[in-house]
Amino acid sequence: MKRETKITVGENRNNSRIWLQGKWLAKFGFVRGEAWQVVYEGGKVIVSTSETGRVISGKGETPVLDINSSKLTEALPQGTAVKLTATMGKIILEKSAAATALLCLAA
Repeated sequence: MKRETKITVGENRNNSRIWLQGKWLAKFGFVRGEAWQVVYEGGKVIVSTSETGRVISGKGETPVLDINSSKLTEALPQGTAVKLTATMGKIILEKSAAATALLCLAA
């Protein structure tokens, strides 16, 4: 099972913010009350389920992942168009190809 979509990086307290919410998260293993972690690899952000780490919040059966940090701002600045690819236990966030192409044209 795989889900791909495009989102835009938001802003909170002068840092980039990605807010992921919905029952679709549970289908990929991100269950409310379980642990998750974030790893930054250059311009790529990898979110995964984990034995330890932050606890997935939410209400009822609707999980919420809230990513808001200076590290996220470095990897994916506010307003960046992002490709989200979700597979079981992992979500990859990276600049979308369209956004990367526009950056190349502007250079």
